Amino acid sequence: MGDGLARRLPIDLNFLDADDRRKLSSELLKNGKNSDIYVSIFPEEGGLDEGEYAFLARREKNFSHTHDFYGNWKSQIVFVEV
Repeated sequence: MGDGLARRLPIDLNFLDADDRRKLSSELLKNGKNSDIYVSIFPEEGGLDEGEYAFLARREKNFSHTHDFYGNWKSQIVFVEV
């Protein structure tokens, strides 16, 4: 029996405030691209939603962001199930 398709989760990070962005950037850079990351969209809620949207993943690409003018930060990160 095959492994099936890996889940792919793109997340738009533009909503993060500066403090959360620094924390996330620090953790992603510290762990590296090839490290496994536990992704949970509904942490501590239990039930089907938490089970369906929680998995072990890796970043699809390097972490990057765009500044197209002062104070405007854009980024998207994609996690792929391992």
